[in-house]
Amino acid sequence: MRTSSSDTEAYNSIVRNAVNDDAIFAVFKRQKDYTKILEHVSYELGEKYLQIIKRDNPDLIKKMDKFKKNDLFGNPDVYYYEGIGNISPTTVRYIKVLSDILKMDIDLSGKDIVEIGPGYGGQCLILSIYFKFKSYLIIDIPGPLALAKKYLKLHNVKNVFYKEMDQLQEHANYYFSLSNYAFSECNKSIQDTYIKRIFDNSEHGYITMNYHGNLLKIGAYTKEYILNILNYVISEKEEPLTSKDNEILKW
Repeated sequence: MRTSSSDTEAYNSIVRNAVNDDAIFAVFKRQKDYTKILEHVSYELGEKYLQIIKRDNPDLIKKMDKFKKNDLFGNPDVYYYEGIGNISPTTVRYIKVLSDILKMDIDLSGKDIVEIGPGYGGQCLILSIYFKFKSYLIIDIPGPLALAKKYLKLHNVKNVFYKEMDQLQEHANYYFSLSNYAFSECNKSIQDTYIKRIFDNSEHGYITMNYHGNLLKIGAYTKEYILNILNYVISEKEEPLTSKDNEILKW
């Protein structure tokens, strides 16, 4: 039984190979079985993200050269953007999430952060460039955890910890929890664990929801249930909207 939309043999295989083979790691962001899950942000969507960043946090544009570190490994598709230069649209999306967090008037410096489903660790890297967090806990299944660990170690990101879901403490407290689509693409049992052990114990949070779990036959909770059980969140339409029902939940 699949536990999430990314729980496929093709995806898990390329992740394992990228961890164990440096030649594959050098190009993993262009592998079709990987880009089906991650690294598929288009040039046009990247342009929309940039416009939002310029509108909401224009000072981030001055730091673009630092953020481009996320494109050093994995050989991602990069495009030229006026005034920015060459950058991966996926990296721009991670910067847009940073911009959204800054709009929440939240400072993650010196704080405990937890991210569900981090992919290769790109969001963690972008946040580490802007904030000096106390700890950053990454939660995933073993393969992606190993890839994120390899990736972030190459970037020398400090204070990052890696756990599988069943290793989570029941009563740990976090300042900020984060999930870019991953939570919404898990089955109900896993979502229950994340709600009880992470979201309910986080002072603040940011979750991008796509509600694709049922369409993909994962068995995820409905939008109505999620908004009822997470009754402390503020729900906003995703901007730009990448799928008609997508929302961002904040608290």
